[in-house]
Amino acid sequence: MLRFVLDRVLPSLALTLLVFSALAQERPAQQAFKGIELYSWQDDGGWLFRLLIGTNRLKIEAEIKELGTPIVGTAALEESFRSLAKREYVFWNHRDLEGLAYPDHETVGAVVAAARRAQVELDLPEELARPAQGRLVFEILDAPSLRGNLLGDTAKREVLIYLPPGYDQEPSRRYPVVYLLHGYGAGPRSWLGEDGYEDMDLTVVLDDLIGSGAVRPLIVAMPDARTRLGGSWYADSPTAGDWERFLADDLVGFVDSKYRTQPSRDSRGIAGQSMGGYGALRIAMHRPEVFGAVLGMSAPNLANPDPFGAPAHEAALAMDGTSVDAAPLLGRLMWSKAVAFSPDEQASPFAAELPFERTPEGIVRREAVWQRWMQSCLVRQVPAYAPRLEDVQIRLEAGDRDPARSEILAFADALAEHGVRFSLEIFDGGHVQGVRSRFEGPVFRFFDQGFPR
Repeated sequence: MLRFVLDRVLPSLALTLLVFSALAQERPAQQAFKGIELYSWQDDGGWLFRLLIGTNRLKIEAEIKELGTPIVGTAALEESFRSLAKREYVFWNHRDLEGLAYPDHETVGAVVAAARRAQVELDLPEELARPAQGRLVFEILDAPSLRGNLLGDTAKREVLIYLPPGYDQEPSRRYPVVYLLHGYGAGPRSWLGEDGYEDMDLTVVLDDLIGSGAVRPLIVAMPDARTRLGGSWYADSPTAGDWERFLADDLVGFVDSKYRTQPSRDSRGIAGQSMGGYGALRIAMHRPEVFGAVLGMSAPNLANPDPFGAPAHEAALAMDGTSVDAAPLLGRLMWSKAVAFSPDEQASPFAAELPFERTPEGIVRREAVWQRWMQSCLVRQVPAYAPRLEDVQIRLEAGDRDPARSEILAFADALAEHGVRFSLEIFDGGHVQGVRSRFEGPVFRFFDQGFPR
C-alpha cells in the first residue's frame, strides 16, 4: 500500500520535481535530472514523487491554491493541491510510456502546470514536460436556421471542435460539451489567439487543465456567429437568421451526431464573453431543456441596450448600406443590434429599424422601436423565464473595471428578486483584460463541477 515517506527537507533555491530511476527494493537509487527526481519501488511498481520547496514556495502555493480541486488518482493522491505544496513526498502509480515507466501523466501535470504558471522553470524529460494534447477539428455546418437571411450572410458556418486528449484512444468513452460563444467583432479563431482574448490559445489552456487534473476531459465547440454587421447577438431574427435555433438545434444536433458526446442537458453547458455572454445567457434562458449550465462573462445588453449615446447614434445614422466594413465601429454595432432586436423586412438599408431618428429638432427616440430593444434586455425577461431556470446552473462574471459590470449586477439583482439561484464573481480586470486568467481556471472548473460524475 502506498504511503508517505518521511525524510529530511532538502533546501533548494527553486522548486524542483522528480524523475526516473530504477532502484533496489531495500534502498532507493536515483538518477537525477535538473529540477526533478523520481524513485521507483520494485515490489509494487509505485513511484515516489518528491517536491523540494525553496524560495519559490509562495508563488507555487498561490498557483496550487488557485487550482483548488482534488487530484484524481490513487488513494494516496486524494489530497488537495494546496496540501501538496506542504508535503515533501507523494506517491503515484505509473503508466508505461513508450517502454519507459513514468508517473501518471495527469497527476504529474498537476504540479507541472502549477510550476509553469508560477514561472518556475523545470527541466523535465519530454514525456513528462509535454502535456497530453487534444485535437482541433475545423468543421463547416450548413445551418438550415440561417438560410435565406436578408443580410445575405452565408448559412455555412465554421465551427471549431476541441477534442480532449485520449479521445481517439478511448473509442467507447463519451464526453460532456461546452459551447463557447465569441464576442462582437471577434470570431471562433479569436479563442486561438487571433486578435482576441489576450493572445490566449484555448487549446493550450484546455490541454493544461485536463492534463493537470483540474478538469475532466470535455469537448468544446466554438461556432462562427459573425454577420455582415459584425455580430448576430445570437437572437432570432428574420433579417439575420434564427441564431437561437442555430445554437440549440442545428449545432447541438450536429455535434451530438458526429462526436461521442454525452447527449443530455446535464452534460451540456454554454458560455460566452461580451456579446457571447449575452447570447449564452439568452439561449440558456430560452432553451433550458438543451443546456443545463451557463456562464455569462462581461455580458452587455442585459439592462441597457444603448449605452453609447449620441456618438453611436450619429455613426449609425450616417451609414447608407455601402462600404459597411469601412463604417465606424459604433455605427456597425448599433445596426447589428437593430437587425437582431428590431428587424423590419421593408426597412432600408439593412432590413431593420433604429430606435432613434434625425429630425429638424435633432436626434430623437422612436418609442415603439425602443421598446422592442428594451424587450431584448434579459432583465426584462427574467419574470417570464424564472420558473424554467430552477434546474439551470448559472454563473455571472465581470471585471471590476468593466463597463458591462453594471449590466451583470442588474441581471443578478433580477434573478435574486425572482428566486433564481446563481453565482457571481467580480474579478480584477476590464471588459477583455483579465479574461484569459478566468478561462485558464475558474470558467471550465465551473462546468466540470456541475457535470455528472
